[in-house]
Amino acid sequence: MDYSRLTLDELLDVAGHLDRELHPDVAAAVARLVEERRLKGELPTRRFFGSALIESSWPFATLKLDHQHMTLHVNFFGFVAREVTLGRSEVTGIRKRTWLQGGGLELVHTRADLPRPIVFKPWFDRALREVLDAYRWPSPR
Repeated sequence: MDYSRLTLDELLDVAGHLDRELHPDVAAAVARLVEERRLKGELPTRRFFGSALIESSWPFATLKLDHQHMTLHVNFFGFVAREVTLGRSEVTGIRKRTWLQGGGLELVHTRADLPRPIVFKPWFDRALREVLDAYRWPSPR
C-alpha cells in the first residue's frame, strides 16, 4: 500500500493499529511519514466536546477542526440531529458569546442556508482557543 497518499490523521490511525513486531518495516515507514508531515507543520484533526446552540436547541455537540474545515456534529440522545460543515472561506469570524447557560464561541459565517447564531460551548475553552490559533482560524474576540 502507498502510505504516502494518506492524510496525517490516517497515518496516525495506521500507526496506532499496526503490529510493530509483525511489520517492522511498515511501522518504520509510517513513523517516517508522520514525522515528515509534522516537520512540514501539518497538524492532525482535533475534536472538541461541548454543547451547541443551533436554532434554539441545546444538545451535546462535537466540533471537529482541521486546516480547511470546521464541522459541528450536534447530537440529541446519541442521534446526530444536525451536522454543519464550514469551509475556511465561509467563516468570517469567531466571537465570544455569553448567555444564561454561560459562555461560548459564536461561529460567524457567510452561508445563507444555515441559521444564525451557531454557538459552540466547549468543555475545554482554553484548549480549543490554542488549536484555533495553531490552525490559524480567526481568533475569538
